[in-house]
Amino acid sequence: MSDGPIGSDDVTPEPVAGELHTRSQWSMRVEALVAELSSTKPTDVVTYERLVELTSVRDRNELHSLVASARRQVREEPGFVFRAIDNVGYVHLTDAEIAVRTPAEARAQMRRRAVRARQELECVKDFNALTPDQRAQWNAGRVISSVVEHALHATRVQKVLKSVDAGTQLREANAFLIEMITGKKNKPNDGQKT
Repeated sequence: MSDGPIGSDDVTPEPVAGELHTRSQWSMRVEALVAELSSTKPTDVVTYERLVELTSVRDRNELHSLVASARRQVREEPGFVFRAIDNVGYVHLTDAEIAVRTPAEARAQMRRRAVRARQELECVKDFNALTPDQRAQWNAGRVISSVVEHALHATRVQKVLKSVDAGTQLREANAFLIEMITGKKNKPNDGQKT
């Protein structure tokens, strides 16, 4: 701690695992990580050793939190997406990796969460004991989780990937997805209220 007035951060103590740090210490560490991540090029790896060197933080949980904050900040700029490499550090993804890995990882994560939500909802022992509002919430949650689980099944994802080629516009892709989920053709609105 500093010998200065209360709140003075002139001297930064060596971090101890699990120790709370002041907001300015946290900010300085995140800023150092943002500068490091922003200076990388696609395929560059920032090692855990380098992250510890920049932050003086050795605790994995605290370091992970700092890196997560820095990754959120650099992600605001196009082309700055990083993925963890177990026991190595973080790699700066190329545009091609972002285009392929990010949606695939998101689909897998969303489907796992939907399956888990459906399974947990099915654990309700006495549905009739729920209030009408609770039953409505249960029904909505069950339907939504089932739709997400169904839509993100591997065979349906492959069908979408085959039907939506590189030249397809986002509006056409959304119309195709709505048609696939609902079974109904989406009518173009052409700016008219319906």
